[in-house]
Amino acid sequence: WSSDVCSSDLAGQHVSGEFCRVKQDGQRIWLQACYAPVLDWRGRPVSVLKIAQDITPRVLHDLDMTQRLQAIDGSQAVIEFTLEGRVIAVNDLFLQALGYTRDEVIGQHHAMFMPSGERDSPEYAAFWRRLREGQFQSGEFKRQQKSGAPMWIQACYTPVLDIDGRPSRVIKLATDITLQVLAQNEHKQLSLVADGTDTSVIITDPDGLVQYVNPGFIKLTGHFPLDIMGKRDRKSTRLNS
Repeated sequence: WSSDVCSSDLAGQHVSGEFCRVKQDGQRIWLQACYAPVLDWRGRPVSVLKIAQDITPRVLHDLDMTQRLQAIDGSQAVIEFTLEGRVIAVNDLFLQALGYTRDEVIGQHHAMFMPSGERDSPEYAAFWRRLREGQFQSGEFKRQQKSGAPMWIQACYTPVLDIDGRPSRVIKLATDITLQVLAQNEHKQLSLVADGTDTSVIITDPDGLVQYVNPGFIKLTGHFPLDIMGKRDRKSTRLNS
């Protein structure tokens, strides 16, 4: 027994809680136990009665869930809302991504992260209505940093159900994909320009793998996009080397 249990027993006080113990084979287990002193006719402790239940599976499950949550918290932006959209919890990655402090967002509405032109839109109202109804929402979303700069996130909004199966709050997990979206938009703009010229244009990634060819390239070489997309362009390889 631990010293705190023994000292309490000697004083005639009962002790209860969760305790780690070691089996004969050296394996650790966890018990939900109560140590109750047994008193003689003069009210003095003469023995101790212990009632215990093995709670090892639950403790291991709780530990596993805690480790999972820690892994998510360290890799994704996490924020929690009431069903009305008010912020009740937020992690450091979310604050860093949008440039806010914790005090600036707790208690505020999710609309503070929305582009100004979308805050009062019917689509935004419908978005929160679906969450209140318990509908999971995911996708790519445009948001606004504290500085006013736009950003894009890949996010999922998950309604959390109470013991009766009714939505009680919303947890959001998000990843900043701003750089990817900006790169895609730049690629689209280049494609629009290239599509309007008869000059042969080919776009590759840094490794020389073909990402885009324009109609001028097809006309000049006779190669169709499916023939060359994702393959290495020899000219680009020589230029990059």
